[in-house]
Amino acid sequence: MLTITADAEQAVRVALEAAEAPESAGIRLSTSTHTSNGTGPEIKLELVEAPDSDDAVIGGDGARIFLAPEVAPSLDDKLLDAEIEPDGEIHFALFEQI
Repeated sequence: MLTITADAEQAVRVALEAAEAPESAGIRLSTSTHTSNGTGPEIKLELVEAPDSDDAVIGGDGARIFLAPEVAPSLDDKLLDAEIEPDGEIHFALFEQI
């Protein structure tokens, strides 16, 4: 299953608070309809008000991540990290778990 760093959890909380999102909200990872590098669909990250009925829900304590069924298997060995810039901009990144 996807592992989430403490920095990524904090970034999710910050994003949800900034959007004044409801308690049911979270960040959803799914696939895009296009590819940027020719190797397959791009992973899309978006703030949503609630998970889809077939999404896997991970995290908690105000930092919910929803994994669409088509992307969840490919993230099993990944680590989601994030950085919050001084201006408040958030950058997420996926890495291989070590």
